[in-house]
Amino acid sequence: MDLIFRLKEATFGLRPGEFGPLPVDPKNAARPAGSGNYRPPPRPKARSAPTPPPPEATRETQDTGDENTSAMGPRVRRFMQEFPGFCGQLPGEDAESWTDQELKQYFYSNGYIRPKQRALHQPGREDPAMRRHLATLGLQPPTSAEAVKRAFRSLALKYHPDKRPDDQTTSADFQRIKDAYDALTAAGLA
Repeated sequence: MDLIFRLKEATFGLRPGEFGPLPVDPKNAARPAGSGNYRPPPRPKARSAPTPPPPEATRETQDTGDENTSAMGPRVRRFMQEFPGFCGQLPGEDAESWTDQELKQYFYSNGYIRPKQRALHQPGREDPAMRRHLATLGLQPPTSAEAVKRAFRSLALKYHPDKRPDDQTTSADFQRIKDAYDALTAAGLA
């Protein structure tokens, strides 16, 4: 009970035993009793949208002192301009090998979501075995994983044993195509 009386006294200026009416006037309700020149705190002003920095003052040209942006490639710099509020750790030199989606995800998450580490040594497309497997699928060495998948699917539909049950060479051709695709997938090229 003592706490209640102390709160009433501090808030409304009532002493123990006084049960005066609470202020009803909104002007007087905001003022504690006994302070004639009390002003309520000012209302916070509405925030305006931040203005973008001028083009000559981009993050590349600003010297922050703790980050070296000169080691970044053009793709990473482009994404830095897309995400001016980025405050995470800058990606390393391996970021140039990331896809656009991986870069966008990295910068959108402020550096928390990193792409999976790729194998340090991937067999190159110059390898004679890889050339032979690519030739089996009808492709030339500088090719993408999507092109390998498309070529395999089209050849698999063409040479599948269920498509030509009468032809005995179809199953051998299909097996060669499947082995080539499996080898390319295991090597990380598909």
